[in-house]
Amino acid sequence: MSSLVASTDTLILNTLSEIDSVRPRCVHAVTMRFLLVLLLVVVDVSVMCARCLKRPWSADQYMSELLEVIIFKNKHSIVNLIENSDNIKDKFSSLIQDIEGCPVKATRIRNLKMKKHRFDSLQRPLGRFVLFFDAVVELAVQLAMSRTGRPQEDAINFLDYIDEEKCIQLAMLADAADETTSALVRYTDTEAYDAAELHMQITSVLRRLDFLFIQGNVVAEGYTGHMLDMLSAAPRGWCVNGAHKVLGGPDRVCVQTVQACLNRMRSWCQLAADVLKAEMPSFDIMSALGIFDLSTRSKQRASNDEAYQAFLDGSLQRLAQIIEVDEPDLRAQYADYMPYADAIFTQEGTTCWAAWQKAFQFLNKKAGLSTYAHCTG
Repeated sequence: MSSLVASTDTLILNTLSEIDSVRPRCVHAVTMRFLLVLLLVVVDVSVMCARCLKRPWSADQYMSELLEVIIFKNKHSIVNLIENSDNIKDKFSSLIQDIEGCPVKATRIRNLKMKKHRFDSLQRPLGRFVLFFDAVVELAVQLAMSRTGRPQEDAINFLDYIDEEKCIQLAMLADAADETTSALVRYTDTEAYDAAELHMQITSVLRRLDFLFIQGNVVAEGYTGHMLDMLSAAPRGWCVNGAHKVLGGPDRVCVQTVQACLNRMRSWCQLAADVLKAEMPSFDIMSALGIFDLSTRSKQRASNDEAYQAFLDGSLQRLAQIIEVDEPDLRAQYADYMPYADAIFTQEGTTCWAAWQKAFQFLNKKAGLSTYAHCTG
């Protein structure tokens, strides 16, 4: 065992695309066998998934600046101001209890929970910022009026910077982070996750992002819906250093503002999909194999889901390209076998693999289909 450990070289990669750079080393390892007999390559999938958040946000100047000012900005953002002071934490915790109409109970929350060493942890401060927005604003007003020095300056800068469009954009970013973090990063951030189901997780996230941002349904759901309700209900006003400012109120949130935020998120969705494809080059192939998942098909068939039909058409086209056959022939063969495999899976409660095997064996015994010219010959 000690000899094996001594002759093993371990490489930890953050992306599948880096495997190509490892291949020359593998060849060298085979040539220099007396020096290295085993090359172990470990890919950190959770880091790859987290990058689909960070890279698209960094590509948009407006969203990048917004996150920098509100969340990051060294010790001078409002989030870090709360995080780094026990006294301010206590004030924030007390203000949370006074919020009316908050959708969650927050008896134990004292800060916005920012962990700068993990970018995917950005979801928590964004979500708490939206949920406890009134407490954050009230805290900033109190600090601007009662404190001196840097905390007062940071609070005033926050109050001057924030407006309706930035609030809505932060809420949409919180929704995007919540969907991506919960479904991808947390799913893969454990050794027990099923790699065979990763492509379905990615497909589910992309569909959800399409529903929320491309189709525009986010305005009635999640953090964005909550923020829009708050801003449309009653105005919030303050006067600091002789400067008056009003945030929100009836007719203060216009359609053009919401649309501008949605347009940025639509670009983010496209970039996020491109990042996932770059991080996982074979994702589309693995995702196309999802058409053989009988459990998923049964659910989609029951709901008559048009999205699944589009997914089926695209998957058959992609598989036909990969195995180099005619798409109509592949579609005909799939149409022949699917009803039988689906019936066997439903009635016998067997696995997908066993259901497809039995369907293949059954149909090939029938004289009518045994001579049918399919693309596989």
